[in-house]
Amino acid sequence: MRCQNTNLLLGNNAQFVRRPFGDFVSAACAAHVQAVELTLQTPHFYVDSTKFHAVEQQKQLLSEADIAVASVHPLPYRYSICAGLDSIQHKKTVEYYQQCILLAKELKA
Repeated sequence: MRCQNTNLLLGNNAQFVRRPFGDFVSAACAAHVQAVELTLQTPHFYVDSTKFHAVEQQKQLLSEADIAVASVHPLPYRYSICAGLDSIQHKKTVEYYQQCILLAKELKA
């Protein structure tokens, strides 16, 4: 399914947290968006300090609709960039954001 992308709007999946990712892509197509910003939230994406889960299905849906990923937005959950430098929380926060960067690279954001 290729959609005609004519708007300069960015879609965002944050409002589709209770819907499948395919519903978000369909809505983005219907709105004729060229690119989307993705909020890295479950159930569409799962990221923690050690890994991110496969995103092949999301990539395929976006590719089929000819929609680019302009940016990604990590959710902080219990991570904090203000945690003490010697703390476990700081270490896990840095690792989490590294995983988010790798996921952004995977999505060609």
